[in-house]
Amino acid sequence: MDNIFFNLKGLWNKNVLLRLLLCLTILYPYLLPIAVYATDVDAKLNSANGSTSFRVLDSADVEVASIDSNGNIVVLGSATIRGNGAGITVGNGGGIT
Repeated sequence: MDNIFFNLKGLWNKNVLLRLLLCLTILYPYLLPIAVYATDVDAKLNSANGSTSFRVLDSADVEVASIDSNGNIVVLGSATIRGNGAGITVGNGGGIT
């Protein structure tokens, strides 16, 4: 066992590891979109009493929206609800249009 890395059936001598690394580096941009694609996203909270929430944070780690495990929605900023045609917008000042 003096140098087991170089005695792995000639893998190192044939540059197989380097070729594999090169292939993965070239194919990575094409494989990434496949790996993160999803049709639906489910977020399952670990309680049903409102004690946990799904939170949306901005780039400064400030919470901008949340939904607790009771289904209560909190949006900081403006929120717009649209149906077929007309919609309702609630602004920062609490006004409804």
